[in-house]
Amino acid sequence: MKTEALDPAFTEYWTIHRDRILREDTEYRAALESYAMKSGADWLLFGIPVVAGIVAMQLLPFESELLRFGTSVLITIIAFVISVYIKSVISPHRALSDIEADVRRRAYEQWKSDERRQAYEQWKITKGETSEKKLGKKL
Repeated sequence: MKTEALDPAFTEYWTIHRDRILREDTEYRAALESYAMKSGADWLLFGIPVVAGIVAMQLLPFESELLRFGTSVLITIIAFVISVYIKSVISPHRALSDIEADVRRRAYEQWKSDERRQAYEQWKITKGETSEKKLGKKL
């Protein structure tokens, strides 16, 4: 079990500030932006599934229109999954989940410093709620 999972105050802090902390990390932002379609190769990579579905619908030897349509949708979905996989392999960035785990670990290391924890506890007190009240424990 991870040490930060044992600290409910950090878990609460992470839940509230996760988006802000991740936005501040340059590696996470770069990986997130790598999923954007910026070049012609990206558009081609994601256009191939559409073309594959249209061609499959015309070439499938089934008499039933519904069966041809269903099979071409399946082919389109499979081609899309393959395209996304190719894009992720080509991308030089690590997976977002790996980067997020590293950012969370670094945030927990900062959290362990007394200044950060005390500032957060002070912020909670000024809001009028403490972690003890939220967890239903007596002070």
